[in-house]
Amino acid sequence: MDKQKLISFLFDFAGMDLDKLLEGLGIDEKLERQKIQNVANDFEKYILERHGENPSYEDIAKFWKENQVSEELIKIRYNWNSKYKDYEEFKNHLKTMISSQDFDHVLFFELMDEFEKCLSDTIRNLSTLSKSDVAQHKKLHEDTRDEIASLSEQSSKQHQELLEVIKQVQSPDISDFDWYFEAVELDGRSVDCYELKSQYKDLVLKDVKFWYVNKLWKEALKGEIDRALTWIGFIEDDIKIIDEFSEMDMLKTLGDEYVTLYQKYNYQTMKACFERLNFREHYLKSKAIFEDLFSDGTSYKWIVTNKAEIGDIKVGGKLSNTDVEGFKKFYTLDGVGGPAQLVNDFFYEGKSLLVIEGTYKSNKIYTVFKFTTLGQANTRNLIPSRGEPLSDEDDEIIELIENSIKKGLSYDLDDFITYSHLSNMKRYFIEPLD
Repeated sequence: MDKQKLISFLFDFAGMDLDKLLEGLGIDEKLERQKIQNVANDFEKYILERHGENPSYEDIAKFWKENQVSEELIKIRYNWNSKYKDYEEFKNHLKTMISSQDFDHVLFFELMDEFEKCLSDTIRNLSTLSKSDVAQHKKLHEDTRDEIASLSEQSSKQHQELLEVIKQVQSPDISDFDWYFEAVELDGRSVDCYELKSQYKDLVLKDVKFWYVNKLWKEALKGEIDRALTWIGFIEDDIKIIDEFSEMDMLKTLGDEYVTLYQKYNYQTMKACFERLNFREHYLKSKAIFEDLFSDGTSYKWIVTNKAEIGDIKVGGKLSNTDVEGFKKFYTLDGVGGPAQLVNDFFYEGKSLLVIEGTYKSNKIYTVFKFTTLGQANTRNLIPSRGEPLSDEDDEIIELIENSIKKGLSYDLDDFITYSHLSNMKRYFIEPLD
């Protein structure tokens, strides 16, 4: 099927149709419309690169269009005039309809999940409170707190005794709770599963956040950047040679390898993909991020690569990064800050950790996960308020998270070009000529 025709099927609501839909939702801010339009455009590039040759796509595209999947997802995310109460209900509805369709069902729902996540992340980032709203909420909170304090002063002797008991147990014990982690295989994918466990059944860990952090080594990354730009140069040279020579000239002058590459059925598609995505410009931007990050002369840096805001979790609460029965699915905000691009773009020998932040008995607690190769994890609980000495690494991680909270994070990861994509280009254009 013609690729541009395919894209027009999947994104039939784009352009004026998308404008009309967003107008109906009451979205008249130019920036907000542009952000949502960008989601559609970026997803279009992703489909063209990754799935353009898939034989199932014509039927998938037709089904997607006939059932107005894209339009319905936008309505659901804006809670506007949708026939379905949430995304899962819409998804289950499609599962009943899709059973008789002769195409790859797994691929269809993977695409649907990916587009829904891109859309949700964009809307979430656009839906922040104004400063005046925040100030008003703060004032209401302060008034309520003062009223509670006044009532507490007038309370009975028994209530004061109860407060004293609470004060005596205010400091948490590291053994009060722990997180259980397991990586399981589900439908050919690795799924991360987490559960909060404790002997205290009424324990609640408040305002839980997941922080994914990486340790980047300067010298290792420098070598990766040089290698990536070298690959890109070789690919550009190979394309230039093939474009300048006829097939007969290549055979006489360059040998069979270039002819074989030129004759591959998808050569023109791969060439267009490489040029359209502009790998060189992307990796030069990554190099600039690297140089800025290490401009202070340090040999390594801790950075935040992903973040997930969970909320309050009770004992027995189960979380997963994908759909698993009995588990609450959480979403990560990928690419928190420019340096996260370096993890996306390069293969390097670094260190990856998960830090779960939460509040228990008015104390901030950080649980650090060090993952093993067996799909398990070793954990340690850190409670800075207790004043006990921490290792240099733990001090650095806590400082990183606290600074990220104070300064805020920008979600600007460009994940349409990754190290995996560059490796595929290298295998296609360079390795056949080695």
